[in-house]
Amino acid sequence: MGMLGQVLVLCTSAFGSATTNMPPPYYTVYADAVGAPLARQMEILSMPLRENVRANSTYVNTRRYLLGPDNPGFVVTPDGCGLGENGKISVEALELQAATSENAAESARCRELAEWLRRGVGPSPRAKIRAKAEEAVAKSAQMPHPRVFATAADFDALKRRAESDALVRAGIARAMSAADDWIGQPAGAYRMLGYQLLVVSRQTVARLVSEAFAYRMTGDRKYADDAAKELRAVCAFPDWNPRHTIDTGEMALAVSVAYDWMYDALSPEDREAVAQALLRMGLDCEPPFAGWTRLQNNWVQVVAVGKAAAAIALADRAPRPCADHLAAVAECLPEAEAVCAPDGVYPEGPGYWNYGTGFNAIALDAMRTAFGHDFGLSEVKGFRETALYPAVVTGPSGLWFNYSDSSGSGGSSPATWWFARRLGKTAAVTDGEVRAFREVCAGKGRKLARTFPFSLFWVGEDIASSKSPLPDIWVGGGEVPIGVFSGGRSDKDAAFVAIKGGSPSYNHGHADAGSFVLDLLGERWAFDLGAENYREVEKAIGPSGLWSPEPDSKRWSVFRIGSQGHNTLMIDGKGQDPRGWAAVYMPDSGCVKIVSRPKSLFAKLSSVYPQAKFVSRSVSCEQTSARITDAVTARPGTSVRWAMNTDAEIELRGRTAILRKRGRAVKAEILSGGEAWSVGSAQPGNAWESPNPGMRQLVCETAVPPKGELMIRIEFSPADPDMAAPRTEDRRHDR
Repeated sequence: MGMLGQVLVLCTSAFGSATTNMPPPYYTVYADAVGAPLARQMEILSMPLRENVRANSTYVNTRRYLLGPDNPGFVVTPDGCGLGENGKISVEALELQAATSENAAESARCRELAEWLRRGVGPSPRAKIRAKAEEAVAKSAQMPHPRVFATAADFDALKRRAESDALVRAGIARAMSAADDWIGQPAGAYRMLGYQLLVVSRQTVARLVSEAFAYRMTGDRKYADDAAKELRAVCAFPDWNPRHTIDTGEMALAVSVAYDWMYDALSPEDREAVAQALLRMGLDCEPPFAGWTRLQNNWVQVVAVGKAAAAIALADRAPRPCADHLAAVAECLPEAEAVCAPDGVYPEGPGYWNYGTGFNAIALDAMRTAFGHDFGLSEVKGFRETALYPAVVTGPSGLWFNYSDSSGSGGSSPATWWFARRLGKTAAVTDGEVRAFREVCAGKGRKLARTFPFSLFWVGEDIASSKSPLPDIWVGGGEVPIGVFSGGRSDKDAAFVAIKGGSPSYNHGHADAGSFVLDLLGERWAFDLGAENYREVEKAIGPSGLWSPEPDSKRWSVFRIGSQGHNTLMIDGKGQDPRGWAAVYMPDSGCVKIVSRPKSLFAKLSSVYPQAKFVSRSVSCEQTSARITDAVTARPGTSVRWAMNTDAEIELRGRTAILRKRGRAVKAEILSGGEAWSVGSAQPGNAWESPNPGMRQLVCETAVPPKGELMIRIEFSPADPDMAAPRTEDRRHDR
């Protein structure tokens, strides 16, 4: 029996008859839950998740709210387990959440707590974590500074490694150059952009981490003096914006590291002022189990590192709040890590993998350094598997499959070095990653990552020289399943296609189920346009318009977010229903990691297109060709628009289109389902949306035939057989 069947049986037995499997609109559910009687809260908890609501973050977070310690309908028991009404503990609520959660770590936590409540003896699971956190903080309090992330011995070891390791040496030189660039710059100022302080927080991380690193490596007072000026400024802020918790998380990391790494260089007065500000604005600004602990996305990872770093830095000054917040991190971070289960797919896309997982790695190393363990967080199922994710979704062009709010390429991905160094996942560090890191050190490409100095403790020529193969065909399951099909990883000119499933309503999601990217002859031909500038969009349509996942939300009218801006279908003039969810799978295999070569990968798209009876897409690759096949069953005459974004020059020849750029040419041929190609615009209709310079759409418009079944088959191949030969010039995109 599948999960849906299990849930229906559970709900039927618990409440007499099964509740509807389509909840009311998501925000209505949340509003209905807040302050509702326990019986109503239990009813909402019992609503089974099905394909077309399973990935909706607001609905899932409503369920999590009902079990949270700040839910006014549930009292906090003496040991802080946070369940029950008028002293009555609700085992049933936990069992329902465990049975219906898509997150394995959350299910395990709920089952463990329910079992403890049922037995009624011994300390609760949360109490056990709290005791372990107290022990960790006490151990950290006995350590001298520096102790956040790296000790004095670790810095000495890094200096010795640089003597014989060219990668480490180049990285240190780049970090020192960044620190020099900050000297004499004006101190940070409290400046809100909308409801965010995040720009200021990120600038503070870049400045304080680089200057504190430079001070530890050289002992030069100029870095400490300039950093102290910045510390005094940000510690005089009225707050670090706890309303937008990642602002606080990043600021707490920056201040903790600077306070700890430059402890001996700060005056007693500065130490006291910084410590008090860090305690007040980094820890005491919210309760330990605040709202961020109920999330399962990049926010948890970013806030966790700020809380953990502050707890380590202040362990000798404020052990109780440090232990409280560290316990919340240890309990809740596994659920953010487990979203990558079972195969390692990061649901929010590779851009947020870089962000969230990068901070996650820093948090785990900080714990390992200070406590000698990381509360088992590096062993969470899904988190270990996500090591290869950036490498697997990178095509021969050097570009990511950048679905959701991701840019085309992030350059170097520091967390891949952590996986290789700490967990032995050396395949995570590809030749492309080594090349990108060297480019960063040489000052090429993107702006230096604000957390760059941390990665220098992980990089090394020993890892760079280790070679491990990547799979040609890979399907990752979970909330946002994806599939990757390569004509041959060892051939830089081979075809590469990646396809996405999941739900548009997932956090940072787009209406892009079935969307694909295509590499061939070392170039990218089919593009995802990437992340939108949310600040400008929010000004134009408001927060409720941008962030509402409802089907009629203005969010889906934004070109880069809606179906109209993706390499997928528009059916009957409409895009995808955000309540839907699309599976990606191999025939007869389910979602598995590595298998023998199948003929195709499939995306089941029917639930995101309610205007049709059936919709599916399959992708396949040979060495130098790729095919996209769409099957649509709908009312005869229903319009179907097939489109893909490209920056190539397009020559139309009826059912054939020739795409050209940089001396390469690819033929796109309609094998069935359409009469001719056309060229459409890939530009938005509003000035407040991001332009897409150089982009256009290759379009095939057709209609469902009288029998009600349409098959669209598109094949891509080199326009000339000679084009398949390797090029001698450098074909890599600028990073």
